[in-house]
Amino acid sequence: MKMNNKDKKIKMGLLHGSFDMLEVRDIDAINIAKEECEELIVAVYSDEMYEKLKGIRPEFSSEKRKQLIEAVRGVDYAIIIDEQQQLYDKDRKKELIELIRKEKTKKGQKNNDDGTKKQYENGCIQAAMDMFHYGHLNLINNAKKYCKKLTVAVNSDDLIQRYKNKTPIVSCEDRMRIIGAIKGVDRVVSIDHRDKVRAAKELQFDALLMGDDWKNTSFYNEQEEKLRAIGVTIVYLPRTPNVSSTNIREEYICRKGISQEEK
Repeated sequence: MKMNNKDKKIKMGLLHGSFDMLEVRDIDAINIAKEECEELIVAVYSDEMYEKLKGIRPEFSSEKRKQLIEAVRGVDYAIIIDEQQQLYDKDRKKELIELIRKEKTKKGQKNNDDGTKKQYENGCIQAAMDMFHYGHLNLINNAKKYCKKLTVAVNSDDLIQRYKNKTPIVSCEDRMRIIGAIKGVDRVVSIDHRDKVRAAKELQFDALLMGDDWKNTSFYNEQEEKLRAIGVTIVYLPRTPNVSSTNIREEYICRKGISQEEK
């Protein structure tokens, strides 16, 4: 069957942005673009370009923001650009093509699977993951090293309100959409309780993975003993250092034009 011209995909598509955190609109843009092109390239603004455009330094380096966006399903390659002219100026097009060529070569040489046998069959992370950023991605990537299949149980809006006494910035539905778009996540569900034994029975996991800032807390010491009794292990993972949730929250509030009363 001969393909009509309107059905043919563009060979290469390009999106660009700062990507200090992931939003539903980013996922939507990627999905729409990927439907139209065979390869999707995402250009991430360098730290200098970010500061020039926004007037502030980014919370995460351009390399970390690049890792964040290339972890999204549908993104084939990500590059870092220094100036907007690289996107629009015909005389600078060669620079852009060279960046893409280098990224393709680097990705072709990289092997994400080191052949190490996974310790657990089914792992689970339970978290809010509000305003999804590199720290969240780092947790997912570290967790995936331990288990064949990874479930992320996203705390519901009501649950966050109950135990944190605050409303999440991003709704549970949107957080699930964002997390479900990450390449290392096999399943995403919502959860409205913090009972880990109940969660293990409901979701059928043999490892619960979380940041090591929870280690030796009274809550998890009790949970760990109960989980061990049913054959579930808690694995504590190193927390990404120097991540300011307050700064990220303020950036998001500023971006969305949310008033102080709505925080």
